Amino acid sequence: MSSFAQAMTILCAVGAATAAGAFFTFSTFTIRGLQRLAPAQGAAAMQAINKEAPTPLFMLLLFGTGGVCLVLTIYAALLLQEPGSRYQLVAGALYVVGVVLVTVAYHVPRNNLL
Repeated sequence: MSSFAQAMTILCAVGAATAAGAFFTFSTFTIRGLQRLAPAQGAAAMQAINKEAPTPLFMLLLFGTGGVCLVLTIYAALLLQEPGSRYQLVAGALYVVGVVLVTVAYHVPRNNLL
């Protein structure tokens, strides 16, 4: 594996793990805490969270990792014969589709409706 592919793989792994931690936190106890509130209070709290969430740091984490994963996916697709490239291709594509596209196409519109 080239040093470029290795560096990109590490960046993707660290970024994906950090994003997963944020999503895990939100889905395990933030949502449960919001559910304990009266519906109007829960909606107001969620609206406040939605206003605070798109910070530059979080956007860099979410979409910067997506960009790195996209570059790694393309790089791996061009070098499929290299060891590990199929794993890099699948992992990068899973992040781009499963995190970035699902967030943009599903979660953001639902949050905007709230």
